[in-house]
Amino acid sequence: MNEINKNRIQFRMSLLSLTPCAIFILIVTLMTGVSELTSEPEIIFPEAAAIALGALIAPGLPWKVNKISALMLVFICAVAGLTISRYVLLPLEYKLIIAYITGLFFYTFFGTSFAPIISAAVLPVLMNTRSLIYIAAAVSLTALVLVARYILERAKFRSHERAEIMPLPGVGHIAEFIFRSAVVTIVCIFAIKTGFKFLVCPPLLVAFTEFTVHGNKALRSPVGTFSILTLCATAGTLARLLCSVAGAPLTLAALLTGIIVAAAVYATEIYLPPAAAIAILAMLLPSDALPSYPLQIAAGALLYLLFGQVSDIVLPDPARECRITQPCQRIQ
Repeated sequence: MNEINKNRIQFRMSLLSLTPCAIFILIVTLMTGVSELTSEPEIIFPEAAAIALGALIAPGLPWKVNKISALMLVFICAVAGLTISRYVLLPLEYKLIIAYITGLFFYTFFGTSFAPIISAAVLPVLMNTRSLIYIAAAVSLTALVLVARYILERAKFRSHERAEIMPLPGVGHIAEFIFRSAVVTIVCIFAIKTGFKFLVCPPLLVAFTEFTVHGNKALRSPVGTFSILTLCATAGTLARLLCSVAGAPLTLAALLTGIIVAAAVYATEIYLPPAAAIAILAMLLPSDALPSYPLQIAAGALLYLLFGQVSDIVLPDPARECRITQPCQRIQ
């Protein structure tokens, strides 16, 4: 009898441990469902899936930022991206470059490692978004994820972590800024001119930015990193195609994609937030773009991993040259 009770307790604990995963899947599905119900594609903010993966599923927060700062930076970059999309009268490749550098500026010089803000700036440009609904969706979905994280902390599913203070920008940070800007400029022009625009899709640009952080963990396992990015792109594409052929709603495709992404990161223990955004981005793509999407993601992942390795070798480590001048702030 004691053994039966022990097994029951272990089973219940196993189910409870899946709570963060269930919330992740619920957020992804709810976001897509509301978008489909209202016929407003701007409501789908793929980076919300990335933020949810990092904040809810990953064992530790991958970003050095408190919740209020994260929300404000998403708002600022979403406004900047929508402004560029609506009012900058330049070819797409140059608008994308401006949007990336704008997001990168806040990332580099505002004391944060919250790279998803780059996607908030670039996505409306890539998708030619014109509606203010995009800003409301980006901020609301980010807030929803952060509230979920707070609840999990209060319920002891996740530990309450302190934000690490980022060092003041120095020569190393400026070198990284210039290197990233130069790489994205070249790749953007090539990608748009040749028709392979998903080489510069927002989640890949976020991944590239994180790969070029000195000593980034993803570079220690390039095969695993490449595999999870490609797998998630393929999962999102196949779910979208299967539901389209079957006449099933887009929400079902998002649900299936969320389940596959969660299972993949749990199985591989590679908690790479951009992978979730890459999977959900497939929900926004036109049908004729889907077949080549995983191939472009695979090519982009290889390219950016290579540039990440190069940056790790040739660029100075900013952490060695900057001094911390203020105490740590607690994540609110």
